[in-house]
Amino acid sequence: MKKIVIPLIIFNSQLLTFNSSDPFWQENQPGNLWNCKCDWEETDAPAAAMAAGARCTAKPKQQIFRFNPGKTMTVFPPKHPYYKANGEVKKTVEKITSDETRLEEIIKELPDNLTNEEKKAIAQNCIDIEKTLNITKGKPMSIEEADEQKANPNFVPKFIPDPNGTYRDKRGNRYSRNPKYNEKIHKRFSINCQTCTPAYLLRIRGFNLYAKGCTDGSKSEYLSYGNNAWEIWRNADGTPATHLSTNNWMKRKGYKQITKKRYEEFFNETCKDEGIYGLSIAWKKGSGHMTILQRTKEGVLLHVEPQKDNSSNRSIEHLCVDGLTQRMSNCRGIMRIDNKILNIKYLEIFNVTDQ
Repeated sequence: MKKIVIPLIIFNSQLLTFNSSDPFWQENQPGNLWNCKCDWEETDAPAAAMAAGARCTAKPKQQIFRFNPGKTMTVFPPKHPYYKANGEVKKTVEKITSDETRLEEIIKELPDNLTNEEKKAIAQNCIDIEKTLNITKGKPMSIEEADEQKANPNFVPKFIPDPNGTYRDKRGNRYSRNPKYNEKIHKRFSINCQTCTPAYLLRIRGFNLYAKGCTDGSKSEYLSYGNNAWEIWRNADGTPATHLSTNNWMKRKGYKQITKKRYEEFFNETCKDEGIYGLSIAWKKGSGHMTILQRTKEGVLLHVEPQKDNSSNRSIEHLCVDGLTQRMSNCRGIMRIDNKILNIKYLEIFNVTDQ
C-alpha cells in the first residue's frame, strides 16, 4: 500500500492539505502572513479544491498575496503597498535606475586597455562631470576629433613662419610677428597648457569642451605652478595620482644629465603601454610645458600637442632635442592619465560647446 504523507499547513488559522500539482500553488504560498511559522511537506493525498485556497486569502489585504514568488520570481506582488512612494522617493529610485543604465553605457564605450575597476571609476566620473557641467557626453573621439587644436581653439601664435622674417630660432628657422595676435586677448591661451592637457583627455572620452585661458587668480593659474598640475588627476580609488619625475628616473638609471637619446629612452620606457600620458617637460631655453604623449594600439608613440595644432608632425623628436639636459624641478615628469579620473573641483577651467 502506498504511503501517504499528510502535511499540516495553516492559512488564516485553517488546517489544509495539498499536493504540488494543485493549482492552488499558482496563486498561493505558505508563510505569506506576518510572523507566519507555517511549514509544509509534499503529499500524494487527493488535491484540495481551489475554493479552500481562496478562503485562506479571502480578506482584501490578503488577496494581494495570491501569487507564488517561486514561480513569478518576484518578492512582492505588483500592487503591494511597498511600491507606493511619494514623489521624492520615486525620483530617487528613477535617478538610481537612470544612473545605473548610464554607467553601463559608458563602461561599454571605454577601451579594453583599462581594468574593470578603472572603467567603473571613469564611467562614474563621467556621470559626475555631466551633472556638474549640465551636459551630456557624446561618443568617444578619435585623436583627430579630439586634437588639431580643438582643445584650445582660441590659441593664436605670436610668431608665424616667414622666410624673410626678422626673428630666427636656434635651428635657423625665420619668423615674423603675427598681425592677428593681440597680447591682451591671446596671451592667456598660450600659457594654459595645464588646462589643454586634461581638455584633450576629456574630449577623447566624448566631452565636447575646450580650455579656458589662464588668467590671474584662476584655477588654471594655480595648476601652472610646480606639482599643482598633477592635482587634477586621481587614481581609480580616488587617491591622489603620482607622476614619475624625470629626476627620479635619471637617478634610477644613474644618469647625471639627459641627452636626446636618453629622452627617447625615458619616453619609450615610461610610455610603453597603450594609453595617454601627461608629460611635464622643462625646456633648455627656460620655463616648461605640459603636453600629451600617446601610445597607439599599433605601438607608435606620438606627441599630441593639445595647446596648438601639431597634427602634421606628431614626432617626439623635438621634445627630445629641446628638453632640458641638466637636473630640473621634480614637477617635471610623466604620468599615464587615460586610466585616471578627473578631480571635479577643477571643472571650472573648461568651457563647454554645444553638443
